[in-house]
Amino acid sequence: DAFDPTVMVRTSYGYMSWTEGGTCLRSSYERIAYSYLIERGYKEGIDFKFDVNYPNSSKRCDILLISSNTYIEIAGMMNDEQYRTKMQLKVDNFGSILIFPTNLTTQLQELLDEPTLISIS
Repeated sequence: DAFDPTVMVRTSYGYMSWTEGGTCLRSSYERIAYSYLIERGYKEGIDFKFDVNYPNSSKRCDILLISSNTYIEIAGMMNDEQYRTKMQLKVDNFGSILIFPTNLTTQLQELLDEPTLISIS
């Protein structure tokens, strides 16, 4: 396992945890996505990064797929109006692609296979 199970903190987004390499995963959905990437042989820092700044911004992104320069947000709280607005701004301003918890790993795999196939709407 790539996580230290003794270091988990409950947050409003789920459980914050850290990878063996020290990367902070800010929700249980990020943890699922991280595990999915690692289990398929993708390398952190080479193939993907978590919790990175958007270019020329202090705003943060959940996942960056490095080779395709694809910024991904795991949209886990779309029932909250403020959160939806924040996600839409990231789509509009940075070209983020939203993926959703209900089919997170399927959408992530589609992006890995062909980044342009996922709809941002």
